[in-house]
Amino acid sequence: MGASLTEQYRVKDEGPWVVNFFFQGGKLWKLVTSDPNVREFSSLLVKLTTIYGPPSVVQYHDPNTRHSPYKATWASGDIQLEVEARPDFGTVTLRWAQQAIASSIQDSRGPNRPPADRGEATLDPDILDIIKE
Repeated sequence: MGASLTEQYRVKDEGPWVVNFFFQGGKLWKLVTSDPNVREFSSLLVKLTTIYGPPSVVQYHDPNTRHSPYKATWASGDIQLEVEARPDFGTVTLRWAQQAIASSIQDSRGPNRPPADRGEATLDPDILDIIKE
């Protein structure tokens, strides 16, 4: 378990899945998991769209032709789901976050920001959050 004065996270291995639980003030505010079994990102988006409805944002490798989506976001009330293809890690990342806490989390970190927020790395900030103590 990683910890600071105001944040904690726990990691649980579930076979090929790794589930990361993020806590702020003793409350779960973000859950990040990865699924290396997803072969077709587009198929996953179709499946999630049947469950959650159309995503509010879809990002494409080629935005002009809208081919090859690599990231999608669903927002409903205070919960946001982000799904992102991560071929660099051989997986798909799914992130659920409570927006009320997510929007204030950066301020509560003070100077203890993840390296990507300080411009020190090129990795995804959520990945850096996971590996940062």
